[in-house]
Amino acid sequence: MILTTPFCLTARPPIGQQNVAVNATVNNYAKAAFEEISGGGAWTQNGNNYALTYNVGPGGGSATFDLGIVNAVTGPSDLLSGSFATSASGVFSLSGLGSLSGLAAGQADTQPVVNFTSGAAGTYRETLTLNATGSNASGYVGVLAPETLTITVNVGQNYALTTRADTITGGAGNNLITATAGTLNAKDVIDGGVGGFNVLALNGAGSYNLALPQTLVDISKITAKEGQAAYKPANGSVDIASTRQTIYLRDGLNAALDVASDTAVNTQDPNAAGITIYGANNSATINLGSGNDTVYLGSSAETVNGGVGSNSYHVTATTIGATINGISGEDSLYISGGGSMVMGRNITGIENVYLQNPAAGVVQPDYTFVANATKGLIINGSAYNDTITAGDVSQTINGAAGNDRIIVNAITAGALVHGGSGTNTLEITGGGVAVMNSSDTSLQYIQLDAATDLTLSNQNSMTIEGSGGNDAFNIGTGSDTFVGGNGNEDYVFGSRFGQDVINNVASSGSGMAHGQIDFLSGITDQNLWFRQTGNDLEIDHLGTTQKITVSNWFGGNNSAQVQRFNAGGLALDSQVSQLVAAMASYAASNASFNPATAHTMPTNTALQATIAASWHH
Repeated sequence: MILTTPFCLTARPPIGQQNVAVNATVNNYAKAAFEEISGGGAWTQNGNNYALTYNVGPGGGSATFDLGIVNAVTGPSDLLSGSFATSASGVFSLSGLGSLSGLAAGQADTQPVVNFTSGAAGTYRETLTLNATGSNASGYVGVLAPETLTITVNVGQNYALTTRADTITGGAGNNLITATAGTLNAKDVIDGGVGGFNVLALNGAGSYNLALPQTLVDISKITAKEGQAAYKPANGSVDIASTRQTIYLRDGLNAALDVASDTAVNTQDPNAAGITIYGANNSATINLGSGNDTVYLGSSAETVNGGVGSNSYHVTATTIGATINGISGEDSLYISGGGSMVMGRNITGIENVYLQNPAAGVVQPDYTFVANATKGLIINGSAYNDTITAGDVSQTINGAAGNDRIIVNAITAGALVHGGSGTNTLEITGGGVAVMNSSDTSLQYIQLDAATDLTLSNQNSMTIEGSGGNDAFNIGTGSDTFVGGNGNEDYVFGSRFGQDVINNVASSGSGMAHGQIDFLSGITDQNLWFRQTGNDLEIDHLGTTQKITVSNWFGGNNSAQVQRFNAGGLALDSQVSQLVAAMASYAASNASFNPATAHTMPTNTALQATIAASWHH
């Protein structure tokens, strides 16, 4: 019967008669439907026929399916009733399949349960047929088309490879194929079977090359196990044979590799457990155990999930895009082959990065490496000329040999940098306020590419090159050389500095450089001695060996001059030459005077008058 909204029938009455309104509701026909509440498997429907396919195994298995029967209509409907007929297969047990009655629209009977248990491989089926009727309060009873559910359970098999040429075609269900060392051969044809969750188990120590078989398809998962490394002490009292596995994955085989932990206790070497895996051109996921494992990534599409051990991951410029989750332990990323590469967010849980040298006689490009923001990461350079970009201020960069370029920005400038044995440059990009790590070592050059307020480390013998903007240099205790850019440079000295040189000309020799020197609290006009040495202006901090040399200040190049000096709230600008002449005159008349040993400014009247006239507010 077809559902409509309530309606009214009104007849046109003859003269002298009244209208009578009739309200009625027409029900939908009842519609029976099977549904699976729990149990899993593949569920399909084609009209009144349903199919549930489930795979178990290998060699046996069990399953439980909780089913429901629903009156699958909306709105007012006939009531659904019915009874079941079954094929009564011996490996299936059925319950809750008594008669059902009186299900209104949307209501369900959730009593039916089907249990399966079998200890043998094969395909098993059970068919449930619901013979249903629909009825209503008007006495209508209609027979509905039967609803049929066919449950198919496939039980997989166990297969074992041999040292001969094996041909294995897995049947339906979840199959297990077991390999030991030496049983994966070039003439093997291995097909796990379509539709099941098929496992290739690698059992025992040795090497397993999954690229060898002629055919290896329809494998859902590979299992392996960590093993102990060989142990042979010098005195020969203990000799432990290796139980480790080495696995070579296969191009195009995207099966997950699950590595079980070795629970054996090795009192000679508690850290001996592990496995070595060589990836391939695939999108496989490798799940490691708790040992110290080694993985050579073969594709950027691969994924490795580390365990609690200290694992080693090996990548190149083409495989560094792989997803690596270090999880826990002291994990290391080894990079080989040189070239440009970025350590992206796809790599986590890594404590150390090593840019590796090539084998003897092999030439490779220099590394250009950009770190991600992993906190505490230690980056170890190669013997080549590496370019390394820090990703976080908490990182440490060890340049090793080679002429390295370390790139930081205002945020990461505080990363700890040990340049190594080459001639090394720290490049600060993007401008802003940058504070170097006071423990930096072996940096020969610092280069700014934008206006920067830079606080230097206390390292000696650096050359710092300004940008084209207005830079500020907060100078440490080292003895450094400053090359001003084309901007207005500010050289800031505290009470402790070294023997610094300022070349206030852009490195290209072009452009007009400007600058000033600021002395912080503790240094006044009475602590500074100005003198000419050749074409250079030298400013000595009385009573110390600290001094500043402004190169070529007297050389006739105005762009080399520092125009202003600030100390103790006073400024010195146009009277520098006058002050230099007065101090030179005093020194000539007092041969024993030495700025390095004179802790106070001489009280000479003429000298003090010139100082007072030269410095101003």
